Amino acid sequence: GAVYVKGQFFKVQGEFSSNSAQYGGAIYVAEGAGVDVSFAKFETNKATSGSSIYLSEGSFVPNGLSFCNFEDNFDTNGATVVIEADDVEIRYSNFTSNMGMTGSAIIWTGDNGKLTRSNFTENAVMGNGVIVFANGTNFIIDSCNFDNNVAKEGIIKLIGNSAKLIGVTVQNNRAQKGAIVLDGATISIEGSL
Repeated sequence: GAVYVKGQFFKVQGEFSSNSAQYGGAIYVAEGAGVDVSFAKFETNKATSGSSIYLSEGSFVPNGLSFCNFEDNFDTNGATVVIEADDVEIRYSNFTSNMGMTGSAIIWTGDNGKLTRSNFTENAVMGNGVIVFANGTNFIIDSCNFDNNVAKEGIIKLIGNSAKLIGVTVQNNRAQKGAIVLDGATISIEGSL
């Protein structure tokens, strides 16, 4: 990958394109390390998992991922952003035309994740969902749009956790099992869909 962060805090801006790695095609953040990612573009990166960003368990992102664009990234067994870390927020970001086998845009397993004012357009996944929240707790999706995505199971898939959707728009998507799939999960919806 382009950047491997270990044992330090790293600020990321700029453009990352055509990078590849097994994990974290553009950026891999190891346990105990941290990043601040803002105003960055990730395009045509490839990985087994986390073609753009891989935040491993125990890493930290105090200011979240903000004002980022993720486009045309590909993962053979994951998603363009993989979040194992707790307390991460993604805001004001766009995910467009990403492809994956398990999840195309995000696979999120850390606790207390928040997704705010972001757009998901024309992403495709062979299994699971465009966004997969697995095993973590207290997910919030606030004021996000999902338009013209394709998934085998659901556009948003929740596995064994709890989530709240506030003002979420889901339209023109195609999924075999529905827009939102719950697998042992609980959800509350306010002014969404």
